[in-house]
Amino acid sequence: MDDRRLFFRETRGKVAAHRAAGYTVVEMECAALAACARFRGAQFGQILFTGDSLAAMDEYVARDFGKASHLQALTLGCWCLM
Repeated sequence: MDDRRLFFRETRGKVAAHRAAGYTVVEMECAALAACARFRGAQFGQILFTGDSLAAMDEYVARDFGKASHLQALTLGCWCLM
């Protein structure tokens, strides 16, 4: 496959370049919303929070999906917005 634009804009060349730069994960939902906002000329901001990782399934340790830290993350997020 060549580097023509694909539906999701990932090409083999872009993937290879990002891997070579050391990237190991990708965030897609926020990026999609940001692209839509840019297209529509709307302001956009998002707070990203993670409490779980599936990067190494063989070493996965269930941590209740970060529930213990949700209140703290929400409090910090609201503080940042103020």
